[in-house]
Amino acid sequence: MASNGNLLRFLVGRSSLASYVFVCLEVTADGTDGGALDWGELLFRQQPNDPSTTPQSFDRRFRAASGALGTFTQDMGSGSAWTSCSGTCDTLNSGKGKVNNTVQTYEFMIRFSDIWGTDTPLASQTAGFAIVAFNSTGSVTYTWGSSSVDENNPDSWGLLEIPEFPNMVFAAVGVILIVGWLRRRRA
Repeated sequence: MASNGNLLRFLVGRSSLASYVFVCLEVTADGTDGGALDWGELLFRQQPNDPSTTPQSFDRRFRAASGALGTFTQDMGSGSAWTSCSGTCDTLNSGKGKVNNTVQTYEFMIRFSDIWGTDTPLASQTAGFAIVAFNSTGSVTYTWGSSSVDENNPDSWGLLEIPEFPNMVFAAVGVILIVGWLRRRRA
């Protein structure tokens, strides 16, 4: 679990058997339902040491819009901009957004190969990583990953290190399971 003050926090879990990372992003500063105009996104760079300042073919952007009409999009870099990675990104990747009580929440499931470029990353392998969330009420953008995240400049993102995951797995997966269970009870 990590947070950006009282603005946003996220929980990360993984399943080595299924080769997926699960991320729950809570925009704690956003308590209103902006519908599909609100969105949260995860950014990954499979080659974190590449100094390119524009999205490359090994960079990924996963965006979930909020609400019943919310969409999930998967993009990859083209060398100069973002383009759909349909046919390249895993078809089971998913994301959705919804106001949960009074907090805008986004949940993602992303395959290891779309993060690290392989389903069997080494224990020392890192990936570029950043989070961007947009609150349409007030047109406010929240970020995590570095002091100046720019979704269009992968060199401005932080790093995701695999050794961090084992410490977070049980807490993050437990929280995600509890949140899912509570949502099912309310439905």
